[in-house]
Amino acid sequence: MKKVFFSIVGFIFSLVINAQVIGSSSAGGAYTGSVISVQSFFREGITPKLHTDVLGSPFLFENFLLAKVKLADKRVFDSIYVKLNAYDNKVHFLNELNEELQIGTAVDEVMITDQYNPSWTGAIFRSGYTNGGTFFYRVLQDGSKMQLLKKVMLMIWEVRSLGDQNKRNFQYEDQLCIAVDGTVYFENKKCGAVVAALKESDQEKARQFVTDNNLRCNKEEDMKKLTDYCNAL
Repeated sequence: MKKVFFSIVGFIFSLVINAQVIGSSSAGGAYTGSVISVQSFFREGITPKLHTDVLGSPFLFENFLLAKVKLADKRVFDSIYVKLNAYDNKVHFLNELNEELQIGTAVDEVMITDQYNPSWTGAIFRSGYTNGGTFFYRVLQDGSKMQLLKKVMLMIWEVRSLGDQNKRNFQYEDQLCIAVDGTVYFENKKCGAVVAALKESDQEKARQFVTDNNLRCNKEEDMKKLTDYCNAL
């Protein structure tokens, strides 16, 4: 009887893990992706690079956090513990043996769902933007027409001390930008390029809104106002 019970439970679990889910691409649009199985996901894991010659950490957050991961090929994994390597622009994860691996294929989005880390819960990081390189971008304001993003980067700085060897350190940097239709536009005093990227029927209204409110697309608060306005059009 117990054998039959566990067989049924296993069957139900396999149905759930292979269900269809709805996600959002880096362009802000919707797509349907299939949840990938645990086994196939672990097969795609590779041994991550180590940076033992650099002081500090390449990770945006140090602890593994529960997250939903959307791959560039539209597959989704809904519950996996990850760390975001902001230097190599890779996602590390824990497998069923508690071993640290790196996702071996391109990642489109990471959404932190860990309820025990409120400072990160709900944070969304996307990649795969046109003109965006391989970097991850934290989503500050989301929407179907425009998204306000923060490009997250870890650079290596070399520090020379008199009579000592050069020391290499990870240094965090970020940069504001706006995404329209999957293309990123970096902070600039004038908002012309961002407005011109909107569909033609929205451009005049957005341009007038920028003028009336004296907005600058190199100030976060102004960029938030423009993003909210355009998404409401």
